Amino acid sequence: MIVEENREPLISIIVPAYNASLTIRKTIDSVLNQIYQNWELIIINDGSQDDTLKICRTYKDLRISVIDKENGGLSNARNTGLKYSKGQYVCFVDSDDWIKPEYLHSLYQSIIDYQSDLSVCGLILSYNNSYLKLSSQEVICYQNVYKNQKFIRLFETGLLNSSCNKLYKKAIIDRYCILFKPLVLVEDIEFNIQYFQHVSKISFIKESLYYYEQNNSQLTARVSKDAFDNYLRIHELLLSLVNKEFYVWIDRFVYHQYMSIIIKYLIKAATGKLPPKKVFILLKHYMSNSLIKRAFDGYKPLSVKESIVYGLIKRHCFFVVMLFLKIKSK
Repeated sequence: MIVEENREPLISIIVPAYNASLTIRKTIDSVLNQIYQNWELIIINDGSQDDTLKICRTYKDLRISVIDKENGGLSNARNTGLKYSKGQYVCFVDSDDWIKPEYLHSLYQSIIDYQSDLSVCGLILSYNNSYLKLSSQEVICYQNVYKNQKFIRLFETGLLNSSCNKLYKKAIIDRYCILFKPLVLVEDIEFNIQYFQHVSKISFIKESLYYYEQNNSQLTARVSKDAFDNYLRIHELLLSLVNKEFYVWIDRFVYHQYMSIIIKYLIKAATGKLPPKKVFILLKHYMSNSLIKRAFDGYKPLSVKESIVYGLIKRHCFFVVMLFLKIKSK
């Protein structure tokens, strides 16, 4: 009997895993349930101290390979996966997330239909049993992306930030030596900005096919001055890539990132995890930066509540906002 060779191209799915014993089964099972079958799953156990490695090795599917290494962080783990990947296409899935059965098929079909260099689907953000969908409102393909206003405006939606709702061409990653850098908070968006510079078309599908699990440790633990410095670098880089008439959309995108970091710092001060005086000095320093001032000056609050917080922080009234957050946390 002659077995017909699978003509679908191989897709490499890279999953970095660190102490993911409570979630990794759901992640792996969601890959096994894919409609698109020609894939390889590369799990990088990044020095886990729990049963993550043991659980991964219980799976006997020959398409699954497990790489055990010393802890080196998320970027290092993803780069290790890229090194070992053999697929024509590559995607990234985090070890506490999962994907719908049509995830690979839909992303691949979008690349074929539009002859694009990258395909993007919507995200479902899961946090404390509540869900928020981020998605494109229509099936669409963007060309000359850094000169396309509609594409630039997508930065503010959050669809472009993550590396986990996208299907990349491995040839582009290899040709331009695109790797993840060990940066606080911005490793995904920095990787994507590099990739966007070398594509002619990006296609979007409107379905939300990737479940992104947000948890408290991720939301609050990763706060440091490096986060400000890294987003300042991203802000400057994006401004250098787009036409001046698009600056307002870059400023609005990065404004939300600056504000998020500021609020996280004030929450830490309000809950006693950082000395308030030290936080206020740090925030005053960064609020004096010309790029951050530019982002605040260009943003227009959308509600009365947002306008109040925006105004207080812009005027460096950090103590008042901290008191509000302290009351709210009780």
